[in-house]
Amino acid sequence: MDKTGISHIGTNVMAAVTRGGCMRPAVRNGEVVTALRVNGRTGLIRSGDCVIFDIDGGKFLHRVVRVLPHGLITLDDTASTDEAFVPLSSVAGVCKVFPSGFAGIIWCRVSRQLFRFARIIKNALKRSSTDGNTTFNK
Repeated sequence: MDKTGISHIGTNVMAAVTRGGCMRPAVRNGEVVTALRVNGRTGLIRSGDCVIFDIDGGKFLHRVVRVLPHGLITLDDTASTDEAFVPLSSVAGVCKVFPSGFAGIIWCRVSRQLFRFARIIKNALKRSSTDGNTTFNK
């Protein structure tokens, strides 16, 4: 998700409408996700969970691949970004979307490889259709 609009439902719960597709197919563009505020507590976050965090004024939703004492290492599910360190002070909330935990880590790794493979195939098809050697019947 590239940006979110966060609404506060209560003292510890928030909701956000996703924009973008970097967490698909687990979270699609336009879906509403709910998140539990973490307020600096890493105990609420585990590898495989998705977190909403703030970077340079933008809100993002990515999957946690590692929990560190002062922050998180995150990835998206579509291989469009590299691993990134997110300071705990930037984390707004944790979303318990399916899949999470260990299953979420496996999901993230597999889906990233599938998206990478799809991009390779797409780029190869583009190159072969423009190199003048390959023709396609219309």
